[in-house]
Amino acid sequence: MDKLYEIRKKTADYIKRNNMIDYGDVIVTGVSGGADSMCLLSLLLDFRNVWNIDITVVHVHHGIRGQAADDDMEYVKQFCRLKGIEFEGFYFDIPAIALEKRMSQEEAGRIKRYEALNQVCERKKLSGRKCKIAVAHNMDDNSETFLFNLFRGTGIKGLEGIKPARDNIIRPVMCLDRGAILEYLAESKTEYRTDETNLETAYTRNKIRLKLLPYIEENINERAKSNINRTAAMLSEINSYMEKQALKAYNKNINTDRDKKNINISDKLWREDKIIVRMVIRMAVEGAAGRLKDITSKHIESIAELGNNHVSRMVDLPYNLKAERTYKGITLKRVNKLKKEEEQNKESEDTEIGFCLDGLSEESYKVNMSEGTLTFTVEKNTSLDLSEKGYTKLMNCDILKSKLSVRHRRSGDYMVIDSDGRKKKLKDMLIDLKIPREERERLWLLAAGQEILWIVGYRMSERCKVDKSASMACRVTFVGKRQRMEKNE
Repeated sequence: MDKLYEIRKKTADYIKRNNMIDYGDVIVTGVSGGADSMCLLSLLLDFRNVWNIDITVVHVHHGIRGQAADDDMEYVKQFCRLKGIEFEGFYFDIPAIALEKRMSQEEAGRIKRYEALNQVCERKKLSGRKCKIAVAHNMDDNSETFLFNLFRGTGIKGLEGIKPARDNIIRPVMCLDRGAILEYLAESKTEYRTDETNLETAYTRNKIRLKLLPYIEENINERAKSNINRTAAMLSEINSYMEKQALKAYNKNINTDRDKKNINISDKLWREDKIIVRMVIRMAVEGAAGRLKDITSKHIESIAELGNNHVSRMVDLPYNLKAERTYKGITLKRVNKLKKEEEQNKESEDTEIGFCLDGLSEESYKVNMSEGTLTFTVEKNTSLDLSEKGYTKLMNCDILKSKLSVRHRRSGDYMVIDSDGRKKKLKDMLIDLKIPREERERLWLLAAGQEILWIVGYRMSERCKVDKSASMACRVTFVGKRQRMEKNE
């Protein structure tokens, strides 16, 4: 069988099997001038009359390789002129864009290439015809992606490799390996440009392509790339089914805050099979981050482990995200570190109480704070109401003779928890009271130095309590913006 015919037939069958091209489509094709993209363009020209397709070539100059990049653009432009194909060239200063966006040049280049392709495709759609974007990923690229993701740690989704078609993006030469591509170019007498940076082994992907895969083919299995691609395709089918099951679990166990800032994962998710738990977590992280690049299986596993851990544990994630264990499950949120000015504002909310309760008759004192008012009322009564209420406490006047302050928590705070005078760290107290981490920073505390007398709205120190025989006590009441409804009021 003629080699050209064999490669063309293999590619045409692959296109049909994956429903890539419909009769009359406009195909916007990314062409760098290298072997892969010139093979793609040449094959599309072979099929131009078969499917009545209209081909437009998009070439992106990355502003990196100087004269060599200029020559690449000129070569593609002249090739298109000779073949009667529409050509559109784009220039981007990729090094500057990468620096500005704080990403690698490789990532910045990829983003800008697809921006250019989509821009042309959207314009073509105005004519009323369907438009597809064709890119030149091949079997070698898919093998590299599979191994790259496997080595860095990934879930099943990362082992799917590169899909033949996704949305309006098609990859017609994914069925060809590098050897077949070079063979086709030689047989069809199609020239191509060589990007010298693709021959450097500084990048991990280049090491896999230039060193690892050739070694595997020569020493382990000459059909390794074909086998890897077949495995990736099978895993893609398995993952497609699993994603449907995970989506059902996602809808039952995931909710987003009203302001859409935090994603909450219910504790009930951990009743599902482990693989579903991890897939739902991955979906939740993607929702919070907007992408999955740099999210590895280690990150997902760390979040999954939080489901079985105590409250207050956290996992740091890429993209300024963190996963925090709460009493109801796990919350994914972006980390916004307090600025120095905000920290100073928080410190300025602390209020020193300047009065002394020693020897006073019945009288009221008010302390105004940023979020409410704390009222101290000295009562001389033999029938004191000792019922417990979250925002009203009856306290021992002798304890309140110390220098007091109303403030937020600080390192080293503690509370006396029993009549024997045993102490407990405030941090542990807040955990025992099941107060969410984000609320702990906003709590008001009545303090004497580092001793906490009252966690406003919650528990007071054992040293503050009075008994029915007390002749005098101080009723302390808080009324504020975030005050909750009392069960007994």
